[in-house]
Amino acid sequence: MGLFRRRDPQAEIFAEALALIEEGLELDFVLPLYGDDAAWLRPMVETALAARAAAREEPSFYFEATLKRRVLAAAARRHREAQQSPARAPWRTAAAAAAVLTVAAGLGTVMVGVVTADTALPGDWNYAFKLANERVAYSLSRGEGRVGVQLDVTYARLREAQALARQGRVSPEDLARIEAEAEQLGELLESKPIDDAQKARLAALSEAAEDVAKSVAAARPELAPVAERTVKKVNDAVAAGLGSSTPVITPVATPSPSPSPTPEPTATPTPEPSPAEVVGSTATADAAPPSEPADDQP
Repeated sequence: MGLFRRRDPQAEIFAEALALIEEGLELDFVLPLYGDDAAWLRPMVETALAARAAAREEPSFYFEATLKRRVLAAAARRHREAQQSPARAPWRTAAAAAAVLTVAAGLGTVMVGVVTADTALPGDWNYAFKLANERVAYSLSRGEGRVGVQLDVTYARLREAQALARQGRVSPEDLARIEAEAEQLGELLESKPIDDAQKARLAALSEAAEDVAKSVAAARPELAPVAERTVKKVNDAVAAGLGSSTPVITPVATPSPSPSPTPEPTATPTPEPSPAEVVGSTATADAAPPSEPADDQP
């Protein structure tokens, strides 16, 4: 267990908020996305932004003027002001170029993080961008669209756990993420209508959770009980949307047996007499001629 870092929900939320601000969103737009967490999140984000601004802050006009005056005074004493002044130009150019490259690198990192966030896994450097984008999509959705977004998020957590299980680094925190999203999905389904397409996706969610549980149990057998609990949470969410306590499985039609044809009755052949019987019966007929009546006696 020491190989896996424990999940810190506050650290994840803080990273998400900073990722959204780095994408260009305003602080006053980002904080309401986190509900009650905005109370402790605001001072932390403001402190982080102030620290970044201080690191990038350029010298003030008065500081530059004072520094310049001192440099010029020292140059006048050396009688080489004309020769030393051009020597500062390359240094200023190099510093300006370095500043531009630093800003460009920072913007490039943000853009790469946003573009590649869809395939990020927990622990990846750009995973915070993925969670932040999901939060914004959820906040901007309404009605059936919000259910669809939450379905997408729940499926995303299942895919992440499946990929981590294949890599042998799935953790209880990854399963806890699935459970949290499934609970939120169940709460939505209790009050939001869903269409037929969403019902079909919802019915397939239980099967996806079962596949994840099998992969987790194969990769880390000690997490099998936790995986079973996760499957139950997903099934509860499915039941909230489909109105059944068990996952709905489309029955396979069983072909009805076709009636077997009734055999037609066959005529039983009449046995023919054997030649011996025929001969015997003929001889009997010859041996017994018909008797004639006797003449009356006078």
